[in-house]
Amino acid sequence: FPVTIQQVQSGEGMPGGPPITQTTTYGDYKKVDAGIWLPHSLSIGMGPQPLGMKLDVARVNPSLPDADFKPAKK
Repeated sequence: FPVTIQQVQSGEGMPGGPPITQTTTYGDYKKVDAGIWLPHSLSIGMGPQPLGMKLDVARVNPSLPDADFKPAKK
């Protein structure tokens, strides 16, 4: 699935400074357990240094035990 999607956002920068533009690039799409294609890489342009992430495993609607939703004991 050789698709790359880019999202470009513009907004206000620092007070008195120029507006900023942030580009997010999604790629490395893989089919996950529900037959859905999800991106497994993400790059966000943050000024001169981009921020990158890689996803190892994605699960759609997995079964979770009820204990995962109980508040932690203090």
